[in-house]
Amino acid sequence: MSAGLPTADEAVKVLGETFQHMGFTARFEAKEAGDGSISVAVTVDGELPGPAAGKRGSVLEAVQYLVNKRLNRSPDVRRWINLGLGEHPAPRGAKPPKPAAPPPAAVPAAAAPVAAQPSVPRPAVQRPGRGGPVDELKLEVSADEQLAASAGALAEAAGRLGRTYALLGMGTEDRARVLQAVQGVPGMSARAEGEGRNRRVALMPEKPTPMPRQRLPGYDEAELAELDDEGDDDEG
Repeated sequence: MSAGLPTADEAVKVLGETFQHMGFTARFEAKEAGDGSISVAVTVDGELPGPAAGKRGSVLEAVQYLVNKRLNRSPDVRRWINLGLGEHPAPRGAKPPKPAAPPPAAVPAAAAPVAAQPSVPRPAVQRPGRGGPVDELKLEVSADEQLAASAGALAEAAGRLGRTYALLGMGTEDRARVLQAVQGVPGMSARAEGEGRNRRVALMPEKPTPMPRQRLPGYDEAELAELDDEGDDDEG
């Protein structure tokens, strides 16, 4: 891996390793995007429940986070890897053009001046205070079979491979659906952690498999020492 900006070949290589660890077979088509990022169309062999082609579900969001974390190690030199399911995603920050504002209406020349009306103060709106994070396990939500199947497949991979996965970018109801869907999957446990936009679902194996130090993405020496200490405690 080069010390500068990540390349499309590096992105495809890391994606292949990631999907292999997850237990999925996939093909990748990478290209240079017009905004300077790397666009990758991901085609999964077999069934991977998710949204329409070109968009991402919770599983692909987690994979995109891990790949960018691993390839963009330098805080000063970064190049975003953007994933799409079945086809290349839309460019980052692409927005439809705003419609032109209509021209101001003409004022008749002989219009009489209108007396200014006294302003009436609006009553203050009482807003409820923000509470702590919701307990997603106790939240009643509607069923989503595709999301439940996707979460179950990733949870099964976490228990079987001994890997920890984190799912980000979901709302409260989707986190509740994921947590409730993976309850009872053998060899792993799940919980929601963090607050606000950083809140995520962590899928943790009961028997973690140690990862070689040279393949750990984006950890500093203090974090590596902490991981080594946790591994020693598990073996003891």
